[in-house]
Amino acid sequence: MKKITLLAAFIVSLVSSSATFGQTISMKSGDTVKVLYSTLGDMTVSDWVTNNNSYATKVKWVVTAYYADPNWKFGGFCDNHSCYGSGTDPLSPVLSGTSDLIAAKMSGDAHAFFNGDLAAKNTKAYITVSFTDTVFGGSNVTATYYAYKDATGVITVTRTDDNISIYPNPAQGYIDVRYSSNDDVKNIAIYNLIGKLVSVYKVSSNTSAHCEFNDDMPSGIYLARITDSRGNVIATRKFTRQ
Repeated sequence: MKKITLLAAFIVSLVSSSATFGQTISMKSGDTVKVLYSTLGDMTVSDWVTNNNSYATKVKWVVTAYYADPNWKFGGFCDNHSCYGSGTDPLSPVLSGTSDLIAAKMSGDAHAFFNGDLAAKNTKAYITVSFTDTVFGGSNVTATYYAYKDATGVITVTRTDDNISIYPNPAQGYIDVRYSSNDDVKNIAIYNLIGKLVSVYKVSSNTSAHCEFNDDMPSGIYLARITDSRGNVIATRKFTRQ
């Protein structure tokens, strides 16, 4: 019996060591993702974190570097749990969080928002984020989320789709957003009137989305910004929460 116990302990130790020294997580799109800022509103820069383990894990992340040329705004950083830090300097205080469980051999959401509406040509903004596997260990991986304007500085005003509607309005605990399958809607972001990101909802239906409010969301007027799969803002709708 003692030999069996020792053998089991050895196997567990071996598996643990393998997980510790292997690359248990990696970035889906490499260590740097650059996106040309070409549309009005918040630009999404995505580089999802991949769980290479055979079991689910959670990933802790922290912003380790931040740079922005004049008039760039940081719109926040999101994992598969929530979004953080809209309109703030990510390093004051240090922006960090821990994801929800990421299934084995799957990728978990990790994306940043930048707004360069008022920024000049040939300017940029970026953050660098360090990710750590909290369950299996392993070395940290880092990714840089980079938005820039080129020499032309051209910004495309995206279409406004009159078929997209929000109800009820005024709303209490939720809004429903209706749209066409041709709109290719992927995300709905809610902002207050001073431009602070309140919440982001991922869209799974081709024709409608149900967005429930956080309990601590105060009464007032808000803007729902609807974006497609390329990050283009296709509509903005104003509503009131009672």
